[in-house]
Amino acid sequence: DSIGFEWGHVERDVKASSEPENYAEAAFDRNVEAMKNYMKKYRTSYVKNNVENKSLYHWSYDVRNTRMVLNERRRKKLDSIGFEWGHVERDVKASSEPENYAEAAFDRNVEAMKNYMKKYRTSYVKNNVENKSLYHWSYDVRNTRMVLNERRRKKLDSIGFEW
Repeated sequence: DSIGFEWGHVERDVKASSEPENYAEAAFDRNVEAMKNYMKKYRTSYVKNNVENKSLYHWSYDVRNTRMVLNERRRKKLDSIGFEWGHVERDVKASSEPENYAEAAFDRNVEAMKNYMKKYRTSYVKNNVENKSLYHWSYDVRNTRMVLNERRRKKLDSIGFEW
């Protein structure tokens, strides 16, 4: 920590501020700006893994996996831009309102879970090609239960989601 080591993700092209203690925060802020631009263009924070977006893809993946250890400033900054914390959804059809991106994606996954539960009578999704996205989403939801907002927890409880 004392030398400014960045825990949680690999920043490839760090253009640090002149203050050593601000290296990590300056790099994080640049990535948040890049994410805002991506979200404005593609209406989602789920970055496609391609040559153009490789660095942002890896950063967003790492951020999602380290949410529990991110400091409050970083979490609030990502929440303020509508960053989606769940699994990586491949073909997000986001709502037209930027602040509703995350909730719209969550609601679509809840609907998919309801359909799965209707068919298989369980919310424990098998990890196979057909259900891979829903499997990862349900896994992530269970692992982030303590940080889910009340609306999301109630929505999952209302469909009989098994925690």
